[in-house]
Amino acid sequence: MSLSYNLDGFTLRYGSKVTMKDIEEFFGRERVLKALGLSRFKPERGVLRGGSEVLFSGEKYSYRVSVYESECRLEGREVLLPVREGHSDGERGTALPACYLPDVKELLVKELASLIIKLLPGLEEKTGLRASKVIITDAKSYWGNICPATRVMRINGKVAEKPEELIEFLLLHELIHIRYPDHGALFLKTLSRYAPDYKEKSRLLK
Repeated sequence: MSLSYNLDGFTLRYGSKVTMKDIEEFFGRERVLKALGLSRFKPERGVLRGGSEVLFSGEKYSYRVSVYESECRLEGREVLLPVREGHSDGERGTALPACYLPDVKELLVKELASLIIKLLPGLEEKTGLRASKVIITDAKSYWGNICPATRVMRINGKVAEKPEELIEFLLLHELIHIRYPDHGALFLKTLSRYAPDYKEKSRLLK
């Protein structure tokens, strides 16, 4: 790990094998905290962190920095990134640099929203059940939920990492909750009609 400073703050560079515990221990060293003017360090946890591989729809993406990009986007199996301080045109890798983390998280949420827009109409037509609105959240306690009264569906943005068939299954699962709010016999019977392998898919979502 290496730490560099500039007028805007500091940049920590580390490889894909570095764990969050390693980072916590590094920042826990008194000399590092003093240099940063901090008394303690609280790491941010989320869908991605610097040094993580980028996953979308069950596939791993490498990254490539390009002078031709003004914003982050997906192309093939790559995340294309604009040039930023400390990174140069043509740089490639699999461990996402920390400075690109916020933009890539936002990109994956947009890609997930597009996938939901593609998948949901077919499921609604098949089941005869319709969501009034879909909200992508940063929740940590659920993959998805829906309010039967308002039919507002909430989907955890982290599900963007899962294969498309599991994302589709999650949407189906939540739609059926409009009719059957609990996980009782009628809910499971209906779910199994549309997804005979629902037990396996439910296990893979855990």
